[in-house]
Amino acid sequence: LHLSLRRQRQMCIRDSHIADMERNTDALAFVTRWSADADHPNIDFINWELSYRMDQIETFQNEHYEFPLLVTGGQIIIYDVPQSRELKHVSSKRLGIHLEGRGEKVWYSIFANQGNNQRLPTLADLFRFTNTETDSLLDSLLSSEYLNTTELNLQLRISKPQTELPIDEVSLGLDVFMNGYTNKIAYRAFEGTPTIPFNEPIAEIRGVEGMVGLRMLDDRFLFSTSATFLDISSPMAFPNKPEYRLVYTGEVNLDWLVISLDHVNEGEQYFFIPGIGEGLRKPRENANLNVTLRKKLLGLNWSLSYTWRNMLSKDELDWTLEESLRRGFNYFEKYREIINLKVEL
Repeated sequence: LHLSLRRQRQMCIRDSHIADMERNTDALAFVTRWSADADHPNIDFINWELSYRMDQIETFQNEHYEFPLLVTGGQIIIYDVPQSRELKHVSSKRLGIHLEGRGEKVWYSIFANQGNNQRLPTLADLFRFTNTETDSLLDSLLSSEYLNTTELNLQLRISKPQTELPIDEVSLGLDVFMNGYTNKIAYRAFEGTPTIPFNEPIAEIRGVEGMVGLRMLDDRFLFSTSATFLDISSPMAFPNKPEYRLVYTGEVNLDWLVISLDHVNEGEQYFFIPGIGEGLRKPRENANLNVTLRKKLLGLNWSLSYTWRNMLSKDELDWTLEESLRRGFNYFEKYREIINLKVEL
């Protein structure tokens, strides 16, 4: 059993309106795990896990108004809103199972879990919802968010498969997940103002991710590819997520020379940036290349590498910061050339 107390405090000032909010959390949580050795030559173990958490959350809010344009008897009119107190109970639960085993040349793992949890709006969410200059579009209440999750993960490795190719190992992976929200807390973006939270009554994000990897020639060559496909019910509820993402990776490792290349394809995605606005980013691709030379000299290990990051973003170097933001461009996708020299004892 685990008992914790967390205290949050946030103060926000805008013009002559001060909102002082405070949140206290008492939490009780437990996790139980049990394992069984399967009576089967191809099953190593089966694990179960059950977790539960209960939170009692107490939120206080004080508001203070000053009206400098309204003066009575030489004194500025001041209005203190009576303190509000809200007590909420939220909980989260999760149940998972993990099975692992192996054969003569095969290793596999199967993992599945089911859970649900509840989340209250943050203090920043509450302040922006009730005290923003922009109308909250007739939403009268910002309520708790509920989430139901389901996930299934499969992993498989095959060593020295019977083939004419010099393959050392084949890796396969598959992950399927389904997240269903009720009253999902999402955000509306407005230019020049903070984002405004609201509740999306029903929102779902489902996805599947697959991976294939090959190791060849005594691990001197590696090739892998992964693909992620998302099914999103509301882009506004789940911004900045491409509808698909494909990654291809290749590496040649000769010990003294290492060359690696990865290529990324991303589908269309809706984006929004607080204070800037929103937009739709078209499908795009990018690539990274690294060449490393390694040598032992004078009793030291020397490593010299040259890296091209985001090779296909070179045309975007001329964009201004504002133009980059309005096109949904991520700083970490910027074209860069990096030289790195490392010396180790």
